[in-house]
Amino acid sequence: MACGSYYCSECKFIIHVNCALQEAGWYYKIDSKDDFDKLNAMLEASTLDPNFLVTKMIKDGENVINTEIKHFSHHHNLVLSDEVKDRMYCDGCSQIILTPFYGCLECGFSLHRSCAELPKKKQVLGHIHQHPFNLIFPNCIFKCAFCLICCTGFAYVCKDHSCSDHYCVRCADILWYRESRGHEHLLALHPRHITNWQNDYFCNACGGSTDGFSVYRCKACNFNVHYEVCSQLPEIVWDKADEHCLVLTYTEDNDHSEHPYCDICERGRTPHTWFYHCANCGTAVHIPCALGDQTMPSSTHSIGDAESKYTIHWRCSTIFIRALKGRIKEVVDDDDDHI
Repeated sequence: MACGSYYCSECKFIIHVNCALQEAGWYYKIDSKDDFDKLNAMLEASTLDPNFLVTKMIKDGENVINTEIKHFSHHHNLVLSDEVKDRMYCDGCSQIILTPFYGCLECGFSLHRSCAELPKKKQVLGHIHQHPFNLIFPNCIFKCAFCLICCTGFAYVCKDHSCSDHYCVRCADILWYRESRGHEHLLALHPRHITNWQNDYFCNACGGSTDGFSVYRCKACNFNVHYEVCSQLPEIVWDKADEHCLVLTYTEDNDHSEHPYCDICERGRTPHTWFYHCANCGTAVHIPCALGDQTMPSSTHSIGDAESKYTIHWRCSTIFIRALKGRIKEVVDDDDDHI
């Protein structure tokens, strides 16, 4: 390198000095090693301090399993279970539940085990305020300051009195590098505020433009995936078009299908983009069509002594989905002209 750089020996992460210091919100200034040790100690303490009280536990050899907890986000006790009934969604992150979870036996409130164990405080990378954010359960729909998606469930909120930024739990735990089943190489995150594309690239998942969006990118292969939605698509969804679940699929294996189409809207699908597929029935659908009727979990918002419950569609949670749907329509219209 022609200039100095910062280096992490554990992650093998390297960044130019000029790149690291380009914006104040991209780094944390630490004046001394003592300050660094105090910061790490504070973060470690907040991680070890749980958001719940254990009411029942069992021993499995040397391991202790918390079978019943009292979580800060709910007024009933939550019981550990691995029996997923019908379609269940986590009230903490809005994602589908497929693994052991904590559930309420009285009202159906459910949390992934990992969501129940989220730390009380967490540093959010890339935010201008450098102190740890607090975990809250706002009981309302909020807009994530990073992905701009309207979310329900847990949020990490900035405690600075002049800032009200909320981060959804996914964006609070941003991975600057991640793997994708749709690509063989590691993908690097390019946030929208630092992306300076020389060309108009396209998302390999949906076919839409990456202009103005944060993306995960493999520079060597020019492989790009929108961060806001496509990198966080649920692996499994259900739809009225099929009695089975639909699985996110990255490649078209049906070689005899010369003109792939969507079984919901009955319009053409663009080859080489991702889609949802049922291996049992052969059903294949566009991403927006599959997500159109997916719902986020019902949330309960207290108003005085009364409670109001609401459920929102995935498509209603973000303007990006509507833009994506428009982009898909443009692409299939072009394809239909050639069929």
